[in-house]
Parts: sequence; structure tokens; C-alpha cells
Amino acid sequence: MSLPYHAEIVKEQDPDRFLMAALMPDYARNDLLALFAFNHEIAKTSEVVSEPMLGQIRLKWWLEHIEGIYKTGQSVRHEVLEPLARTIQQYDLPFAEFETLIMARSKDLEEGAFDTIDDFRAYCVDTNAPLLRLGQKIIETGNPSPDNSLPVSSPVFAQEEGEQTAMNYSLSGLFRAVPFYAGLNRCIFPKDKMEAQSYSLADYYGGKNIEGLVRVTEDLIRTLYRPVKRPPGLLHKAMENLGTIYMRQIIKCRYNPVHPGVQMEPPLKALRLLIKYYIF
Repeated sequence: MSLPYHAEIVKEQDPDRFLMAALMPDYARNDLLALFAFNHEIAKTSEVVSEPMLGQIRLKWWLEHIEGIYKTGQSVRHEVLEPLARTIQQYDLPFAEFETLIMARSKDLEEGAFDTIDDFRAYCVDTNAPLLRLGQKIIETGNPSPDNSLPVSSPVFAQEEGEQTAMNYSLSGLFRAVPFYAGLNRCIFPKDKMEAQSYSLADYYGGKNIEGLVRVTEDLIRTLYRPVKRPPGLLHKAMENLGTIYMRQIIKCRYNPVHPGVQMEPPLKALRLLIKYYIF
């Protein structure tokens, strides 16, 4: 049985989120995949344009067409926008979350490093936390048996732990992608942390001073990474568990993001995720 186009995109281009969706209740899976397909489209912007201005135009196109769904209740004919429009309307998803996701991706079009760790932290949260909140709303709103116990947390706890889950997953993904970003002439590390560890942009782009790279990576992980013991929702649980699998691999490689072991697929990843999701 063939998958819808938006689901096929996620399966091929974002297999980790496809795996997360597969763990969610069956009534929510297709709508989560519509959301994840949209996220893939905006996340790949810097990879498919030849200059930053074209990337800004592409992101503006997505923002305007998402806004159009809220104004008219319809979308243009588009293999990702049409299923997303149905999902937005069915679950009354807030526009502000989509706006945050799109605006955060404009940072991908800048070649320089983040100025400060606060800028880096904001990027990590803003590129993942809105997606988590939207996905969790789909799961909770679409639950056909609301009396059937989905995890419920206080709003404050859910906000704090949700953002930490987003942070953890972002960190694991960004560090694993360091060689890829370097190839795009993009540095993901904040300048203040690089300077504190005597690591320069010349070192980064030249593949030199690996000891400095390790120090910066370890510093960021020790500063920003905190395991979430009680994720506030089903999607949070899947994302936290997957991020933990990746982070353990990075730490095992002694915080070296360009170590060959970091780039390898974690052994038995899907099985480990299933066990952690259903047992712990």
C-alpha cells in the first residue's frame, strides 16, 4: 500500500520523525505526518537555494500561504499544503506556532556563527518546541476516547519540560550534522563559547584544532542538555528517548562531533526506541 505524498516525504527525508509518528495513536499519525512534511520543507530551505535572498523569499512564500489557510480556510493546490490545511482546520492549530517555526529557519541562511549562547538556545527551542506543541495538540484534541488516559501535565510543567525536550533533540541533531553544516559554510556554534574555548571560525572551517571543537561541544552539552525524566506528552516521550539515544552516542565518542562513531546510525535504534517508549 503506497503512502500519501506528504507521508512519503517524511519517510524518505526525515525518518526519525516518521518513526516517532509510527509510535503515536493511529488516529493522529497522518496529521502528524502532514505537520512533519511541512517542517521538512522549511528546514531544507538553506540546502535548496543558491543565495540567502532566495531562501528568504522561499520562507516568505510558506508564511504567506500558511497565513492564507487561516484567512480563507483553503490552500493552493500543493501536495504538502493541502493535507496541512485540513490538519490546521481539524485541530484549530495556532498560527503563531507556524510563524515561529518559519522565522527560526531564517537563521539557517546566515553563514556566521550565533553571536551568543542565548541566540543558540533560542534557535534550538524555536525550531523544535512549536512542532512539539502542535503535534501534542493533534494527539490530545483528536483522542476519540478523552476519558482514556493520555498523559496530562500542568501547563507550566508542560511548557518547561517541552522546551527542554526540544532543546535536547536539537542538540543531538545539530552536533551530528556538524560536518554537513561545515560543508555549507555554516557554523552552528555560538561565538562566545568558541572564544571561551580558544576555538576560532578558521579552526572550524579548516578542520583544525579538534581539541577546541571537543571543548566547545562538551561545554554546550553540559550547559544546555538536561534529560527530561517525565516528558509531558506522548510525542515528547518519543522525541526525548530518541534524542537520548543520539546524545549517548556523542558522549561515548568523547564529545567529538566529527568522530566517525557520531555519524553512524545507532545500533538497533528503532528497537531501542520501542523498548524505551513502551517500557519506561
